[in-house]
Amino acid sequence: MKKRLFEKRTKTDRIIFAVVFCFFLLYSFTLLYSFVWGFLSSLKTSLEFYEGGFWPSQWLFSNYALAFDRLQVGRTTLAAMIWNSVWFSVGSMVISLFFTTLTAYILSKYQFRGRKVLEIVLMLVIFLPVYGSFASTYKFYHEAKMVNSYLILLSATGGFSFNTMLLMSYFSNISSAYAEAAQIDGAGHFQVFYKIMLPQAMPLVSTLFLIGFIGKWNDYMTPILYLDKMPTLATGLFRFQETAELMGLMPVLFAGLFIALIPIIILFIFLAKPMMNSVNVGGIKG
Repeated sequence: MKKRLFEKRTKTDRIIFAVVFCFFLLYSFTLLYSFVWGFLSSLKTSLEFYEGGFWPSQWLFSNYALAFDRLQVGRTTLAAMIWNSVWFSVGSMVISLFFTTLTAYILSKYQFRGRKVLEIVLMLVIFLPVYGSFASTYKFYHEAKMVNSYLILLSATGGFSFNTMLLMSYFSNISSAYAEAAQIDGAGHFQVFYKIMLPQAMPLVSTLFLIGFIGKWNDYMTPILYLDKMPTLATGLFRFQETAELMGLMPVLFAGLFIALIPIIILFIFLAKPMMNSVNVGGIKG
């Protein structure tokens, strides 16, 4: 069957397909080369790193243990940075998706006065630039004692984002038959949401969580601005670069970079297939 479909392609189609394939193959090679070079650099001595060779003479996996001892920003160790990254990334996404999912469900399934106004506000929040509000935002966080505090997670409580639009579209396509049956049996609004509607939206919610988690895990600007005394792993590695260059610890820095990749790789292994698979929306077809 595949052979017949391929035979239907014209010569021009085959040429275009070959060119596109070669382009993406080359692009994939550049990404893989950078990854391999970084990994090998984390196994070199400082002298070998600055000499510029590709292969290390000895594979010094001890650099990874050394990273926990030498990779430090102020009084914050690598282990503390990892913990800061975990609570910042997981906490931000759990809180954000909680409010975002509730907002999307209400706007998609309920009719009430002001609904259109809220939808307009949602669009404005998404598309209008917010860079000019940085000064007022920082002052607000400072006055609210959210700087260098776990209270920074409160900044994720806003329910208006691009994820809200995605979830609104998702909930709109979920059949309300189950919800109506549950309400007839005496279920309340929250029971309907948490026990019926949310489980059906979990494929999208899980995907948004994974994407958002990766973004928060790699985010170094927000912690630099608001958590300078509680650096995350991304922030710590960014700030450690100058020290690594001065002290000849660049292999240790690369070891830290690959330690930071471990959670992302684990999540990708377990969640790549669910993300790639097509999702049939709702529990009732037709």
